[in-house]
Amino acid sequence: MLESFFTNQYLVAIITVVTFYLASYIVTYLLSLLEKVTSKTKSNLDDKIIQAAKLPIRYLAVLIGFYIAIGKTDLNFSFKNFNIGDVFYILIVLLLSFTASRIVKVFLDWYGEIASEKKHISKTMFIFLSKIISISVYVTATIIVLGHFNVEIA
Repeated sequence: MLESFFTNQYLVAIITVVTFYLASYIVTYLLSLLEKVTSKTKSNLDDKIIQAAKLPIRYLAVLIGFYIAIGKTDLNFSFKNFNIGDVFYILIVLLLSFTASRIVKVFLDWYGEIASEKKHISKTMFIFLSKIISISVYVTATIIVLGHFNVEIA
């Protein structure tokens, strides 16, 4: 009886999604504990980086759960050599790019505050640099995704 319970592929997929969803809460809780520890440091940079990465990491855990769950089923969505694995690849690359962009923005904002207090560089310069780097991160993500589909970029 129990053996047939776990052989149902859709039930296993649902359990996988729920497990990763609950794991995302555990990871968020652990990051909150880490945030409390880092709040005692002199710099607030580590606090801001954890805060910027917390939500994307949670989404990544859920996304990976769905990816594994679909792999456990015989569902195969495809359209002209474009399948569900490709969709998850694109989503993961975009999510990682979003996370990298947020972390870079946090770092540049933090450094911009320090530099503007010491009158070295205008804070506006860091805002401009943050936008340029953010655009570069997303352009790189686009190139990575196009490379995955064997699109010649050069």
